[in-house]
Amino acid sequence: YSYIKISDGCSNNCSYCAIPLIRGPHSPISAEKILKDAEAEVAGGSLELNIIAQDIAVYKWGEINLSSLINKMSGIARLRWIRLLYCHPDHITDDIINLIAGNEKVVPYIDIPFQHVSKSILKSMGRDGNINKYFDLLSRLREKIPGITVRSTFMIGYPGEGEDEFRELVHFVKTARLDKVGCFIYSPEEGTAAA
Repeated sequence: YSYIKISDGCSNNCSYCAIPLIRGPHSPISAEKILKDAEAEVAGGSLELNIIAQDIAVYKWGEINLSSLINKMSGIARLRWIRLLYCHPDHITDDIINLIAGNEKVVPYIDIPFQHVSKSILKSMGRDGNINKYFDLLSRLREKIPGITVRSTFMIGYPGEGEDEFRELVHFVKTARLDKVGCFIYSPEEGTAAA
C-alpha cells in the first residue's frame, strides 16, 4: 500500500489544533498530480492507495471533488483497493457515502475523527456536530454500506468538559459500536484558541 496526499493544510480551524498555524489553510493538490502519483505508486507495486489529508472530504480542484477524483483513480488497471482516511464528520456528504457504496475499489472503511459528541464541547472546538448528528451519520453509512468499518478518535479533558459531557461521550462510544477507536487526553498547543 501507499499513501496519496490530496491536499495540504487545513481550514477547519478547530480550537485545539495548531495545523492551520503550522501548515496554513486547506490547499488542494491538482487532480492531475494526484492521479500521476497514484499511477506511479501502482506501477511500483502498490495494490492499495490510502487517500490522506487533514480533511479529504472537502477536496475540490475545479469541478473535481473527492468522489470524482476517486472514481478517476479507480480506473488504474492494477489498483485493487482505495481507502479513505480522515473525513471530518461535518463534511461527509451523501456523495461520499454513495462513493464508498458504489465503487468496488473503495474499501468499505472510513476514518472519521469525531473528537467528541457533546454539542457544547464541539461548539467550543469550532465544530458543528452533536451526538444526534453523529448517530444519524453512522446510521446512514451502515444502511448504505452494510459491513462498513468505522474508525474514530476522541479527546477527553478538553477545557470545559465536565462529568455530563464525559458521560455523553462514553454513552456514544458504547452505543455507536465503532470498529476502531483511539482516545487521547487534550494537551494545549501553543497559539491555539483552546490553549
